[in-house]
Amino acid sequence: MIYSESNHTMSFEALGLHASIVNAVAATGYTSPTPVQAQAIPAAIAGRDLLVSSQTGSGKTAAFMLPALHQLANLEQAPAGKTPAQEAQAARARGERVRFKPAQPKMLVLTPTRELALQVTSATEQYTLNCAASAASRSWAACRTRNRCNCWPRILKSWSPPRAA
Repeated sequence: MIYSESNHTMSFEALGLHASIVNAVAATGYTSPTPVQAQAIPAAIAGRDLLVSSQTGSGKTAAFMLPALHQLANLEQAPAGKTPAQEAQAARARGERVRFKPAQPKMLVLTPTRELALQVTSATEQYTLNCAASAASRSWAACRTRNRCNCWPRILKSWSPPRAA
């Protein structure tokens, strides 16, 4: 898809994004995709690889996060039943030993800097307002010193490498 001024009035809904993501994006105040997003989002949803080089503020974070969140939103939901916390409580009531279950993230976003990891996390929190998703940002150093990587949210882990000493 080639972006032109004639399709600048394209909406996020027209890009084929999940309704809950479109609603969350609208709640942030964005009404139409940037040129980068208009080209990248349909390609990413179609499963194509992307390499985007664009100036700051052009919408690159949304261009790669929205299609990824779209894929997660389209995953089949687990059948309605007990939540893991309810299952654990029922097991304790039966006198069973409840085993620790680490978080099982569905997505890992690697960033070259801590600042970019925080930016991606912040944007993702906005884009998942109407979803059951959650986001967190951790640096390698914090993970290594606390040894608590398994306490991250289920959907997104945004990670950055350690700084050079």
